[in-house]
Amino acid sequence: MYSTIELPSGRKVTHYYDIRDPEFTILIRNNLIKKARAFFNFDLSKRPFSLTPYGQVHAEQQKTMRYKGTIIKAWHGVFCMQGDPQLQQIAYQTGAGGKNGQGYGMLSII
Repeated sequence: MYSTIELPSGRKVTHYYDIRDPEFTILIRNNLIKKARAFFNFDLSKRPFSLTPYGQVHAEQQKTMRYKGTIIKAWHGVFCMQGDPQLQQIAYQTGAGGKNGQGYGMLSII
């Protein structure tokens, strides 16, 4: 997950969240709620959802890639997904987080 922040100079920078940051799962949840509204016209804003790392997080789990000239930071690993079944299904069908159209955020159930 990421946010675009505008600096006082007017320059925009991308801030990528660490998966251990509590804001990470909040942003994932908010993203899924927006997808539910856009794709299915569902209001799932009151439903619980969390996506947290399972076990220890290691630096090598963060991957930095370049896609069409843009740097993207992503996480690879095992996560625990909990909460509303509809939000979980949307995460599985559409991807969790941003840049899903480029193939990021793909989940597989183990």
